Amino acid sequence: MALTPSATRYLLAIYQLSDGGHAVRSVDVAQELSVARASVVKMLHRLVADGLIQKEYYGNIQLTPAAFGKQTESTPYLPSWNTFSPTPCR
Repeated sequence: MALTPSATRYLLAIYQLSDGGHAVRSVDVAQELSVARASVVKMLHRLVADGLIQKEYYGNIQLTPAAFGKQTESTPYLPSWNTFSPTPCR
């Protein structure tokens, strides 16, 4: 499934907030993107279903290795993701 601009925006926010692989809270994503927490929750469900993030119920968010393979022609600004080696999610 191709990434929508909105999904890409969320993934980039999570990446930036993770600062090298740390877990991120949904409230931090909401603040970073200036959106309601409900909007974040809805997108996070979609990203989990697509295998791009891992998130436990009321838990922190982590990007999966699959998120780094989602570079497409529509997202040419993601090459810096290649240098990031995420810690495997457990």
